[in-house]
Amino acid sequence: MKKISRLVFGILLLALTCLAYFVPYYDWDLVAYVGSAIALHEHDQKLIQRQAYAALRAELPEDDYTDIATGTDFRRDVAENANHFRQQLRFYQIRPLYIWMLAGLHAMGISFVQATRIISAVAFLFIGVLVHNWLRIYVAEVQAGTCTLLLLATPVILTSARTGSPDALSALVVLLGTYLLIERDSAVMGSVLLLVSLLVRTDNVLFVFIFCALIALHTARKPTRVATTIAAIASIGIVLTINHTEHSYPWSVLMQNTAKFRASLGSIGYLAISSPSPSRWSRSPGRPRGHGPRRRGPG
Repeated sequence: MKKISRLVFGILLLALTCLAYFVPYYDWDLVAYVGSAIALHEHDQKLIQRQAYAALRAELPEDDYTDIATGTDFRRDVAENANHFRQQLRFYQIRPLYIWMLAGLHAMGISFVQATRIISAVAFLFIGVLVHNWLRIYVAEVQAGTCTLLLLATPVILTSARTGSPDALSALVVLLGTYLLIERDSAVMGSVLLLVSLLVRTDNVLFVFIFCALIALHTARKPTRVATTIAAIASIGIVLTINHTEHSYPWSVLMQNTAKFRASLGSIGYLAISSPSPSRWSRSPGRPRGHGPRRRGPG
């Protein structure tokens, strides 16, 4: 019975993964991540913009590309203005590990768009394997498989696997690090993976810092306390280093409520920085201050 349950679970997990891979969801973030990967070796903002949009034009269905390039006033603006497009990339370059992976796969001959789909789908597959094995510690095989598949089929998780973003990879690394700390008592490896997750998404620092600090305060094992204490402190340093290295915008901007922000922008909103200092903000003539879309959606 267990073998049959595992076989059925494996088949259904592969089916969900194939669904995520072959039915992708393309949003504007895709062009920004591709542009960020190109910017690792190209510094001319016009070439970065041109190559990023050319990569999408070559692979995306025409209606998806049209929506990304001209779907809103903001999207038309950054598709036409290389400077405005380059300014947007700083929101995305604070995910260096994901950007490096895209660039690495592209160097191996895989297109940028294909690389984003591979990373998301593979991460989704391993999330399923990890969650299934984790649940089997506490419940029977059938329940573990059923719950895992239902969890993976929820729109937010399945969409992360269909989207060209670091979300699925980030979830995998965080889950694996947490699993090793809680279930395997592997303090060093678990802490290292949680710190690595910050290279995928710096906003994981909220979870990593609080989680490691709580374990350090409550564990009776000295090696675990030392490892998680170091990880909690290091998480702050890693995020500050990434933000400094990538010339990130202030946290007040990165964590801004997009829906509320858009409501105040009207039909056009984008970021324009005219000062050489990356920390100073200014308005373009006749335009409100803003930074364009930060979440998925048709707008």
